[in-house]
Amino acid sequence: MTLQIPMGVNSVMLRNTGTYASPTWSACTSVRNLKYDRDFGKVEVGARKHGANKVYKKSRTDFTLDFDLLITHDDASSGDLPADVDAILTAAAAGSSIDILILDGPIATDGNRGHRAHMLFEKTSEDQGLDNEVKLSITACYADFASGEGPAEYTVAS
Repeated sequence: MTLQIPMGVNSVMLRNTGTYASPTWSACTSVRNLKYDRDFGKVEVGARKHGANKVYKKSRTDFTLDFDLLITHDDASSGDLPADVDAILTAAAAGSSIDILILDGPIATDGNRGHRAHMLFEKTSEDQGLDNEVKLSITACYADFASGEGPAEYTVAS
């Protein structure tokens, strides 16, 4: 079973440039086509009361995040990538994670919902189209987190 948070045109992806306890959220302005899935696994549970029928319980959740990073010709020719692109590509190359916050609207608006998690960037593919942009398609998954930091959590902006 997959549960998807409806993101829509007002959705935002932010990265933490501070500490986990005192986050400083920086907008990932180069992100497009954001899709965040929570796929619940299942395990078979045995119970005599169900006879020959198999029964299941929800098991662990698989968090995945898919998005595109757009790099324009101006970004590439100047040699200076936007900070969010640089941070994500550096983390992907190093195999490290970034504390990410996904919300269905601006962080400054009370009541906006989403998830916060350490994400590991596991797949990167590049599309060099003819329209003066390079599109990097990124897939990220829930990552291990350091001691004292929290697991993925549902959050509401306040």
